[in-house]
Amino acid sequence: MGLLFLGLPEAAESEGFDRDTLDMPAKQIALLEQVAATNQNVVVVLSNGSVVSVAPWAKNAKGILESWLLGQSGGPALADVIFGQVSPSGKLAQSIPLDINDDPSMLNWPGEEGHVDYGEGVFVGYRYYDTYGKVVDYPFGAKIVAAVAAAGELTKLPDNAMMRIFLNSMPINSLSTLLGEGGKKIAKFMVDEYAKLAK
Repeated sequence: MGLLFLGLPEAAESEGFDRDTLDMPAKQIALLEQVAATNQNVVVVLSNGSVVSVAPWAKNAKGILESWLLGQSGGPALADVIFGQVSPSGKLAQSIPLDINDDPSMLNWPGEEGHVDYGEGVFVGYRYYDTYGKVVDYPFGAKIVAAVAAAGELTKLPDNAMMRIFLNSMPINSLSTLLGEGGKKIAKFMVDEYAKLAK
């Protein structure tokens, strides 16, 4: 197995300016393609402070571990995950769209004269994608959703509801064999699809 550490450099994301793309740097994608041509078992470890699009290059990786920005003690924590000491039990706290133009904020970007109009209102992130039936690359809460589908017993939902699964609140023993110690708890978020108030 080959580990390839990729991410966004400071020039691509920082305070004080907005990104105009979700793409990884072209040189990093080219590196991944070259490594994958010689090693079929490449795992990409991402380090970035905001969402990046993985769709254009995911086919070249056997696995993707999103570590975000770990901070000064991140190395030992990441090593524990890579060497199997800890189950990577994190869940996505935001949706990863297929393309930056799928994000509702792009309708008003970049704004005018330093003013940004947040015209999407409450329909940010998963609220927008769910409400308008938009396909995303990875949905909000993605890690646990795949495990729940594999567990089978938890996938049936009421006919008039949609379930979001993420973070920790409710013990589910059947998931421990799938996710290790880190995956014993989930939370269910129910959405009333018949509400009269848009939310």
